[in-house]
Amino acid sequence: MTYSLAFGLVNAANRYLTAEPFRFQIAATGKQLKPRQVWVLQFKVHLISALKRYLAADPNGKVTCDQDKPGPQTFFLLHQYADGKVSLQNEQSKRYLGGAEENITCFAQAATETEKWTLHLAVHPNVAIFSPNRKRYVRCDEKAGMLRCDRDMPWGAESVITIYYDFKVKKYGLRNGAGKLLSSNGTLVPDVTPQTLYSLEVNCGLIALRDDEGKYLTGREGGMKTIKMDKPGRDELFSVESSPAQVSVRSSSTNKFICCRPGESQKVVLLIGLWQ
Repeated sequence: MTYSLAFGLVNAANRYLTAEPFRFQIAATGKQLKPRQVWVLQFKVHLISALKRYLAADPNGKVTCDQDKPGPQTFFLLHQYADGKVSLQNEQSKRYLGGAEENITCFAQAATETEKWTLHLAVHPNVAIFSPNRKRYVRCDEKAGMLRCDRDMPWGAESVITIYYDFKVKKYGLRNGAGKLLSSNGTLVPDVTPQTLYSLEVNCGLIALRDDEGKYLTGREGGMKTIKMDKPGRDELFSVESSPAQVSVRSSSTNKFICCRPGESQKVVLLIGLWQ
């Protein structure tokens, strides 16, 4: 399966890479993550703007975004660093994408802070998290006070995970329905702490979350927690899926909930498709 991820790219000046409709120009002027600041990261790495055009760089460092099909100049290599930042190296020219404001180029021979970007996931914060290796979804076990990766389907409130993004440190946290955050030791805590924030890594369209000690969040244990690894394995890679709205339907006349099975008085949760 081929995965892709939607991101905002934030430079060292805290500005988002922006695709302008006029002549498909590129700048780094956005202050917030809006449609023009959203890029789809495809693997092997292409960057596609909200205008459905491919980011490209020629051998002289000129950056364009007007191609509607991939070509030799649209391939980039994604380099990831310990602080969670990334750089984008054009595969053809071997130069790095960087710059500020309206001066975006791909001519630097090395990645300095100007050529490093922070990935800001462009997803609704309420998601379902899936482990392709285990073929299971993450859910909240309220009684045990932990998250587990053992659900066949992302069904019910316990399967809705909220992705928390800390704009100050540019790291991520995972919240359950009660608002508690997953700590690196596997417990759920009410407050944001360094132990509840993780750096984001991407691998072929999947994400991995790493704590301050270099440990990766895994689904291989009884509960979700971080373990020491040099790099994420298959159990440390997850996909992020949108979580459709779920409601219970109750009769106004009988005050009873609609149920899937006749004769049972159980509640049923329905998935409601919302217009975008």
